[in-house]
Amino acid sequence: MKHCTRCCSRKRIALRLGILTGALIAVCGAGLLIGSVGISPADLFRALFSADRSDPVYRILVYVRLPRVLCATLAGGALACAGALLQSLLANQLASPGIVGVNAGSGLFSLLGVMLFPASVVGASVGAFCGALLAVLAVFALSARRGAARSTVILTGVAVSSLFTALLDTIVVLRPDLQLDRLAFSIGGFSGADMQGFLGALPFFVVGIVGSMLLSYDFNVLALGDEMAAGVGLRVRRLRFFGLLLAALLAGSAVSIAGLLGFVGLIAPHAVARLIGRDMRVLLPGAFLFGAALTVLCDMVARTAFSPYEIPVGIVLSYIGVPFFLVLLYRGKSRKRGGASDAGV
Repeated sequence: MKHCTRCCSRKRIALRLGILTGALIAVCGAGLLIGSVGISPADLFRALFSADRSDPVYRILVYVRLPRVLCATLAGGALACAGALLQSLLANQLASPGIVGVNAGSGLFSLLGVMLFPASVVGASVGAFCGALLAVLAVFALSARRGAARSTVILTGVAVSSLFTALLDTIVVLRPDLQLDRLAFSIGGFSGADMQGFLGALPFFVVGIVGSMLLSYDFNVLALGDEMAAGVGLRVRRLRFFGLLLAALLAGSAVSIAGLLGFVGLIAPHAVARLIGRDMRVLLPGAFLFGAALTVLCDMVARTAFSPYEIPVGIVLSYIGVPFFLVLLYRGKSRKRGGASDAGV
């Protein structure tokens, strides 16, 4: 009976992952076809298979829409996986890449990259990676002195994030010409997406997602509690460090090509957990699929809703994410009141 139930559960999870995969493929296909210039499926296949570089449809697809869809897929999926990791490692449903200083670190060093290497097209991207990694290393080094507990990591992350944000504001005050770069980065978007940026971020994303999947079972054990995990022989502090490092790699790969996209890392893990559960072995691929599809869809809305004008995709995600965040916050408080009431009875 248990075997039958387990098989049914696996089939249900596989079916839902298949649906998410189909949704991502459909949204990516729509992202290639829909825009200020409409492209029919017949024109799409003709342009791609003929490879006539003088064809306007081919140029739009290869140099504009395909890089944009690929960057949105990678950024959305990476942020969703980073959010899933952080929510599991820190046992905090509201955790996201910004909570451990990743966003602030990426923003600061991305701006430094633009300032120090203005002629380089990869200065901002490399800076975003370095900032994400430095933020996580700083948070873990400071919190490790108190045992690297979940609450300590969160509070240290808030402090490090505030410090990096203050440094960022100081640079902008001293160099007002960088204000536009900071604004574009802080809102997030794919208007400048290209294949060079995508290929530059891809190796970091691959390392992050492969490492996360290899450690997914250990993350499941860690979610049971530090004491229980340590009791079965898990090195809690080391595992949490590697988990945070992987989350930084994933978030840094997204930030380097999209800027600071909010709420993807918050929404996707919760939505997928309701569909397939919180087993990290299936939650991570599910979060990637959902986060990628959501980001591609929001980017398509951002560039077509007010055509010929375009709004940054970060704004569209905020319209979706803020109500979602408030619902999570309200439900969390309701559960705490309910638990206290039950305890009193």
